[in-house]
This record gives sequence, structure tokens and C-alpha cells, in this order.
Amino acid sequence: MPSTIQTTISKTTTTNSIINQSNSFFILMYFILACFRPNITLFPASSDKENPLQIRRSQDFYISAVLKLKCADSLTIKTKWTIFNCTLNCSIQANIDSSISTTFSEVFIPAKTLTYGLYQFNLTVSMSAMPHMDSLASAYVKINPSGITANLVKFGTSMVTSGEKQDLILDPGRHSIDPDDNTFNASVSLDIFSIFLVFLILKHIRIGPIPIGVDLMIQRIWNGLQ
Repeated sequence: MPSTIQTTISKTTTTNSIINQSNSFFILMYFILACFRPNITLFPASSDKENPLQIRRSQDFYISAVLKLKCADSLTIKTKWTIFNCTLNCSIQANIDSSISTTFSEVFIPAKTLTYGLYQFNLTVSMSAMPHMDSLASAYVKINPSGITANLVKFGTSMVTSGEKQDLILDPGRHSIDPDDNTFNASVSLDIFSIFLVFLILKHIRIGPIPIGVDLMIQRIWNGLQ
């Protein structure tokens, strides 16, 4: 028969084992209960579909995130940006250049990358140890036209000097600039009214002398339209 001392040692060992198991269980529960989903704060400030960030297509822009982790057992995270075209219902993923990194807390979009329209930027943050506890934050961006820079003459100079024996050529189709594109659609025409206004402005601000013959011709055309 086992001695009283052996019985006592066996009970003590069993009790210690139960205590150790209980401690391990409580420690595990502590880490589980102490873990919360990552908190995401976007900059510029978060936007919604009705009030998106307004960006011109000729502008570079970026969206960054400040992340706050609330899990002692998982300090390693994964971040992923996805961009959707919201022309219909934000279900079509936008095609972007592979050189644009989407795996950091900040995404940088160079000018002329996205076409005109509304886009949804989604940032997903997941913890490596607990991938099921991920967080999602969204920002909406509307890409707008930048507006054409109209240049009547080469280099867009604000001063034009023309002699009496020189032709004054105004060609906005050739000299204007579209900052949203690498080329400019030269199919721009000036009607007679626009030409008259241009010459009238040139005379008023005294940029340079207008040939007398041209001046009289424009004046006759204007009188005939009245």
C-alpha cells in the first residue's frame, strides 16, 4: 500500500498541474481578450462617397494611415491598399501601374494615373498572429479635370509685339496646354466674335500695336454683325 507521504506528494503534484493548466488557460484568455482590431486613422481626413476628396488629374496625391495596435500577442501586421472605380457601384478594381506600392501604410498616386471619376481607396490591416481580426478603412477620391491653359501665342507670353508689316497669328489650338494629358487636342477654333474680343483686349491693355488694316477689318466685321 502506498504510504501517506507518497499519497500527499501525488495529490500535491496533481494540484500543481491543475494550477499550472489553469494559469496557462487564463494567460491565453488574457491575450485573446486583450487583443482588439487595429485602429486606423486616415490622412487626409476620412471622406465618404457623398463628400470625396477633390483632386485634379494633374496633381500627385497620397493617402496615409496612422495605425494603433491593441494586441500584445501580435505586433506584426500586414497592410494592403485596393482601389475601386465607383463609376457604377465601386465593384470594379482600378488598373494601376505595378510600380505603385500598395503594401505600406501610405499609398502615393502620381499625376495622370487615374482617369476622371470617383474612386474608393480601401486599406486592410491584418495581424499576422490573428488574421481573422483585421480592420478596414476607406477613403473616396474624385479625380477632376485640371482645366486647359489657353495660350494664344507661343510660350503663353503675356506680351505681344507686332509691327505694321508683320502678321499677328493667334493659334490657341497649337500653343495651349492640357495639364491632364501629354498632348493637346488642337481642334480649337476662334469664331469672329472671339477674334474681335481678343483684338479689343489687346488694344485696351496696350500690349502692342495692331496693324491698321487688321484693326479696320475687324471693326468692319464687328459692325456688320451688329
